[in-house]
Amino acid sequence: TFDPSPLGGVTDIVRPKFNLMNGEHGSDSSMYGQVWSSSLHNSITSTEELFHAQESVPEPSSLTSQIGEQLNMVTKMIKSNECRGSERDLFYIETGAFDHHSDLLVGLEEQFSDLNQGLSDFTTRLKDAGLWDNVVIMVSSDFGRTLTANSKKGSDHAWSGNSFIMGGSVAGGKILGEYPSNLTDNSPLNVGRGRLIPAMPFEAPWNAAIEWLGVTSAENINTILPNLKSFPSETLLQKDDVFVGDVQSNQVNCQSSDKIASCIPKNDLSDI
Repeated sequence: TFDPSPLGGVTDIVRPKFNLMNGEHGSDSSMYGQVWSSSLHNSITSTEELFHAQESVPEPSSLTSQIGEQLNMVTKMIKSNECRGSERDLFYIETGAFDHHSDLLVGLEEQFSDLNQGLSDFTTRLKDAGLWDNVVIMVSSDFGRTLTANSKKGSDHAWSGNSFIMGGSVAGGKILGEYPSNLTDNSPLNVGRGRLIPAMPFEAPWNAAIEWLGVTSAENINTILPNLKSFPSETLLQKDDVFVGDVQSNQVNCQSSDKIASCIPKNDLSDI
């Protein structure tokens, strides 16, 4: 969490100078200077509002893994959605070091353990807060791996891979897509060393997810997923393929009367 007031009660000697340098402009002020100052003030105000919205939510138990720490922040953001005046959120986290060109099995055992623990704790927190049915988790990699090993007991960069989706509204327990009928070098999908051509585009699960989030018009969907038109519709996943229900509005109690953040009634959210 970024604290915009790190001095903790000590007089802020920076803010007055900042306001002086980026304060009221005169007739001879540059248009670029005006835009810069306005943008800088708005950025700091937004940062303070976000910080206080996060602080209005109890701190979840700390996790030592990189994924766990990121999911801690996501938990606080989800629980503060009312304070932030947000009806829909999209959070992105990442973790690296999966590029195992050597000792793949050893490396994956540790990293999958961290991933499993982080997702398990995150799921428990969402269920305890009654938010599990309103959250979908999508896990994927930016590239696949070869199916054959290299000389260092590792794998190399490839193309096709797997993704998985979790959530209280997900129709789980299914494998979507078509498993290759031939994994040998003679397979028409194998371009060498087990580098398989994907049978389903990266956009396929996202098409289902944004429909679940309430985006239904083709124009809006194509704006969010501009490459979607490059693939046949039968290779895409639809909402009903992945989900069993629609996302529901959730109530989150937020008390922050002495802070900048404040709760906004749901009937006012349309104006944000």
